[in-house]
Amino acid sequence: MAIPSLIGDNTAKGEKVSGPGARTVTFEGKPPTLVSSDKTEHGETVTGPGAPKVTIEGKVLSVVGDQTTVSVRKNKSEMWGPGPITGPGASKITVGTGGT
Repeated sequence: MAIPSLIGDNTAKGEKVSGPGARTVTFEGKPPTLVSSDKTEHGETVTGPGAPKVTIEGKVLSVVGDQTTVSVRKNKSEMWGPGPITGPGASKITVGTGGT
């Protein structure tokens, strides 16, 4: 089981997931993040794997622990991302991430 990630959640690199997020549903007052459509503050895309059996607006729900891509140089020696979404997420909700 996994915790859905939300707009505003942190990544391991210290930035926030900025969205746009799902427009038709909220968890604990915030839009959940979606694989392949949501971005971080520095433009990395949430790549998942997410919860493949849970879709919102035709996209896979992202969960805490999902990865982001590398897209922007932080300084001469560091890049923003990739890294996992660290949460806190919608801690009162859990979803399955696999199975049959």
